[in-house]
Amino acid sequence: MRQSTRIRVFAFRYRKAGEAMVREKECNCDGEERGSLQAGDVWHYESGDDVWVKVAVAFFPNPTTEIGREEVDEAFGRSVQAADQWIRGHYPSLPLQ
Repeated sequence: MRQSTRIRVFAFRYRKAGEAMVREKECNCDGEERGSLQAGDVWHYESGDDVWVKVAVAFFPNPTTEIGREEVDEAFGRSVQAADQWIRGHYPSLPLQ
């Protein structure tokens, strides 16, 4: 399978806790077929007090070297920022912790 037909998706779990929204340390990262998704897409689903925010990024292989790890860390950091921004925009009355 060619890499150009694939993306990576980071999934972040947020929890509504009283008067705040808390990002859990839990995060999933999966490789998926691109389909209609593009790098930079953000979507979510809710279950009870949990909100999962998913962020699509350009495909990267599993890191096997320190250089690869830096690339993953950079993609992860950008994804956290995008997910946090999405939460702030959709839950303005719940400060993010």
